[in-house]
Amino acid sequence: MVKANVACGPQIFAGWVNLDKVDMSEYVKFLLSAPPNGLPPGPQATLALRVQAAGHVDFRVHDLRKGLPFDTDTVDYIYAGQVIEHLNPLYEVPQFLAECRRVLKPGGLARISTPDLDLLLASYQSGDMSEFAVEQPQPYRDVSKPLRLVYLMFGSIGPNSTTENYEGHMCCYNRISMKETLERAGFQNMAFFKPGESQSAIFREETIDTGISHSLFAEAQK
Repeated sequence: MVKANVACGPQIFAGWVNLDKVDMSEYVKFLLSAPPNGLPPGPQATLALRVQAAGHVDFRVHDLRKGLPFDTDTVDYIYAGQVIEHLNPLYEVPQFLAECRRVLKPGGLARISTPDLDLLLASYQSGDMSEFAVEQPQPYRDVSKPLRLVYLMFGSIGPNSTTENYEGHMCCYNRISMKETLERAGFQNMAFFKPGESQSAIFREETIDTGISHSLFAEAQK
């Protein structure tokens, strides 16, 4: 069984092919060597325990904008957490989803998480958006409601995100636009879930959705 975790960042999954354009090799070494009780309870500690139990992590430096390094019809599952919003919706997203569909086996399943436009707007209208603060960096907690909405929608407040090197979001989806985007790419049987919920035991048991209570989770089948 082949399982691909694309643009993984620090979300390294044991038993998966983890791909990211940033070299996470040192972080992988940290997960493999971290004392079991040396990390506070939470996602990172869970990741460390899982990779240590496996004894090995398959991590590869790869930019998904250059396609996916798998043969056609060879991948069973694809996890793309907080990725699609960073791609140009008119040019890069169709190419990315076409690649996902190409490499998936018939009936293969993709899980995509991304900030939920409807959830953000509803929270903005009804409250102060403090419900998301615990998962966000300090600058989010220091500003008023309007900027909190903007920070989550654009995701570009990191120190390395500039006009010359933009690392923020290119788009913000809701269920309607995500379903439409996946259908245009040829996917079928779309379904939406809460964090940690899935139609597949593989996603429920082997992946970790973190820091994304403001997001939607879509699954679609080839």
